[in-house]
Amino acid sequence: MQLSLSGNFPKISPSWSSRLACLFVPSIDTLNQNNIDPSLVAKALAALPYWENGENHLLFNMIPGTAPDFSTVLDVNTDRALIAGAGFDTWTYRSGFDLSIPFFSPNQVKMSQIEASEPRKYLLISSQLNMYPYHVRILQEISFNHPDVLTLQKCPQKTENQVTSKNPEKDPKNEDIRCSIPHGNEFRYPEILTKGTFCLVIRGVRLAQPNLMEALASNCIPVIVANNIVLPFDDVIDWSLASISIRETDLHSIHSVLQAVSPDKVSELQKQGHWLYRKYFSSIRKIVHTSLDILNDRVFPHLARTYLHWNVPMYEKTTRNPLFLPLIAPKSQGFTAVILTYDRIDSLFTLVQKLAVVPALQKILIIWNNQKKSPPHPTMFPKITKPLKLIQTKANKLSNRFYPYEEIETEAILTIDDDILMLTIDELQFGYEVWREFPDRIVGFPSRTHVWDNSTGKWKYESEWTNEISMVLTGAAFHHK
Repeated sequence: MQLSLSGNFPKISPSWSSRLACLFVPSIDTLNQNNIDPSLVAKALAALPYWENGENHLLFNMIPGTAPDFSTVLDVNTDRALIAGAGFDTWTYRSGFDLSIPFFSPNQVKMSQIEASEPRKYLLISSQLNMYPYHVRILQEISFNHPDVLTLQKCPQKTENQVTSKNPEKDPKNEDIRCSIPHGNEFRYPEILTKGTFCLVIRGVRLAQPNLMEALASNCIPVIVANNIVLPFDDVIDWSLASISIRETDLHSIHSVLQAVSPDKVSELQKQGHWLYRKYFSSIRKIVHTSLDILNDRVFPHLARTYLHWNVPMYEKTTRNPLFLPLIAPKSQGFTAVILTYDRIDSLFTLVQKLAVVPALQKILIIWNNQKKSPPHPTMFPKITKPLKLIQTKANKLSNRFYPYEEIETEAILTIDDDILMLTIDELQFGYEVWREFPDRIVGFPSRTHVWDNSTGKWKYESEWTNEISMVLTGAAFHHK
């Protein structure tokens, strides 16, 4: 039998060639499109003995496209082959099929020999070449106003005798010297990256940039400013644990955003980035092995590695507080909506339709609390694109909304009553985003307060809308699983 990875789900089809392999990696070099003739490569691929329109073939492409278009995907007719490529954007990446790999840099080998210095002199280092002029102008202005931001570009052409070097043991001709703007000071690259807390990775003429790996290698936290980039191994790696993402339109505010990152958060991001780099990106061998591990999980989903396996370091000889609140979802990001209902069918269906279009929603659980009446048949529910599960309880209890149902695969839970229809989609999404910042608290919408009543000498529960809030009701609230 031969395994075919067509689409998101593997299918089994008979083939005598399966005695040799279930996945083929052609010997034709497609790693750098600058070094190949796309038309000749396409003909060579089609002539392979087991090509069969590319099914079950894996092509590695680290540098796609050529000037002046710099496509984000290999400009070769690859038929149905899987592409393990660097530089995918959300328009060209076939989720669950292709693999997004890193743009490996020879400078990574140099960085492994360099120890990072502490404390780091610069808040942000921008070292990327071939940026758009508009971005360069913004960074130049930021660097001028903030000395802790270092923006580097190519130095003006100099003769050999004019090149300065503080280390005479090194040959200046073999060094990458970059100059700061607007001041023109010279710095050795990539060594300078060890002096920065954050390193900029921004959209350029090529979407994928080698400086992402160079930043990780120097333990400099990547700041991703590329709206629709697909980061390496994005299917399994949670990059929010090791990097900062900023929208391209917000580049002008990057300094204030990074200044607001706490020292504890910086330490967490650095530790996670260091671990990810050593585990997945420090060599071509590790990149290839990680790619094959991801494919193996797709082929055998019942044996697939969990989110925790891919994203949580297993440090030796460490202890954990038994009351520790895990900040990483066991399987899925986003939130699970748990709707407690009795028999209000119309409002329930309306709420389901509204929740289904909230971007962060992963699943809806309907807790049917009426033992005297059967719940609606599944065919009666609105047609939605998110999973929906109906659970019938054995007793009518309000606390059924807090039961840790095994269907819940997210950290975040939105417990909501079936008649809460006034909240908008944006408000629900915003509530989830706020909860992500305070996962140890209840974040919700029905607010109340308690005040001391001097006349009775007792606390008074107040439901009137005031500027003071001391509690949140669980009729529409996010909380931790």
